[in-house]
Amino acid sequence: MAEPENTEKTPMLKTYFKAGASDASQELQPRPKLQQRIKNRRFITLVISILVLLAAIVIVAVVLAVVLSRDSSSSSSTSEESLVDSVDSEELLQALRDLQNTSINNSRSVLNGYDKSAEYVFNELEDNGYSPYKQYFTVPVFENVRPGGALFKIVVDGHEFVFAEASQFNVMTYSGSCDDCTGDLVSVMKEEDNNYGCDGDLDNVEDSIVLMTYNDEKGCSLYFKAENALNGGAKAVIFGRDEGDNEGPPTSRVYDKTASGEIRTVDIPAIGVTAAVASQLMNYNAPDPVQVSISTYTRVTEAVTYNVFAKTESGNNESVIVVGSHLDSVPPGPGINDNG
Repeated sequence: MAEPENTEKTPMLKTYFKAGASDASQELQPRPKLQQRIKNRRFITLVISILVLLAAIVIVAVVLAVVLSRDSSSSSSTSEESLVDSVDSEELLQALRDLQNTSINNSRSVLNGYDKSAEYVFNELEDNGYSPYKQYFTVPVFENVRPGGALFKIVVDGHEFVFAEASQFNVMTYSGSCDDCTGDLVSVMKEEDNNYGCDGDLDNVEDSIVLMTYNDEKGCSLYFKAENALNGGAKAVIFGRDEGDNEGPPTSRVYDKTASGEIRTVDIPAIGVTAAVASQLMNYNAPDPVQVSISTYTRVTEAVTYNVFAKTESGNNESVIVVGSHLDSVPPGPGINDNG
């Protein structure tokens, strides 16, 4: 008779495996030092990966910069060569000859030649694909009616001294006209003289000829100095260069332009003298005042003129390049040598 099966073996095996499982989990648990090493390796790997990525980004950026720089340089070089190749020296010379042949007394002043010059530029722009247009406005035009006919003299102790126009004195532009304005000389050349004559009306210049500094960095502009003299009752103004200024007699404009574009002038004569003449006048003016006589023949009229504007047919309205130049010139200007 067979022996009965030993039913206790399975439970024992189960108990073993349970116990074994518990023991195995304890044996496979990583030791603390090993766990820290694993973490360190992972961190190092992450850092290296980030550095490699950054290096790759930098390399790509440098390569792109080099490529773009080459393209830009190549494009710029091509544009410059194209521009240079498009200029024909013979055509430029012929254009200058045309301008010279049509010059009007070598001038481009508002009353003498400017309109024809402006029309020429307008047509040239139109023929070359631009859309030119004109901006009309009114301007005051100064004229020295008797060039070389002005008179400036002084009387010292009964002796008369006459100064030479152009070398010792000049008529200032936009100044007034007077036939024989005579009066005693009053000097306001110094800062203590009411801040060079700039601080309000002058109360000691009634019926006199006022000597003022030409240097407009001292006090205020020529216009405001002359206006203060006029408001104080002066007959005329002499603008003298400062000591050490060896330039010739000035002819600068004695006017003021308002924010609205209006031109204001003074209606009394104004002449400019050299530093030597100014010094001579101050020396003679003591102890007794020097008698001065000034005659100038000028007039200021109004004329209508215009600016020429042009724009390309296409382009980016948000990125506009503006190029400008003056077309007008002084009446005795040198024609095409000015900016032909």
